[in-house]
Amino acid sequence: MYDVHEFKLLSNGSALQYNNLMESRTYELRDGMLLSCRTSVNYNVYNSTDDSGILLYSKHHNPGGVMVIVGDSISVVALTGHLLTFCLVPTLRNFPGYNLASLSLALIIVYSLVVIVQIPEDLGVFCITSGILQLYFLLTVYFCKNVMFFEVWRTVKMSTPKLVIYSHNKKRNQLIIYIIF
Repeated sequence: MYDVHEFKLLSNGSALQYNNLMESRTYELRDGMLLSCRTSVNYNVYNSTDDSGILLYSKHHNPGGVMVIVGDSISVVALTGHLLTFCLVPTLRNFPGYNLASLSLALIIVYSLVVIVQIPEDLGVFCITSGILQLYFLLTVYFCKNVMFFEVWRTVKMSTPKLVIYSHNKKRNQLIIYIIF
């Protein structure tokens, strides 16, 4: 979100925000503020616009954005491989396995949304929905990690002479409670 003094609207429909040129379909104006999911391409501006709207610029790709797309894509492939392994190997389907599968699924969704949002034509409702879903699934990731850390703590605490063996039903009920959490 950019304030009025942080951007300039150009006659061709683009907006200039500091040294970033945003095409007309990559931002939204609302209540005098410029809203943008992200800048699609980074531009170096060598000359400012004159009254005719002519702008001289040099286009180059943002290496940080490319690294995010490549890194997140690799993560999605690796996490998908983990989920396939989890589904194919029955011995992995235990309490920690289900929690790790939930964590992997949430991360796949978050990383996929980050990659999809890089498409320049995505705006408006999709941009807002994507942001909300990213926040929700990132919170899911943190809650899954919270459950994992609690289980590690509890296991270490119980590794005393009072170690209690739980029945399968109690573990299943505990899993349901953690999923609700």
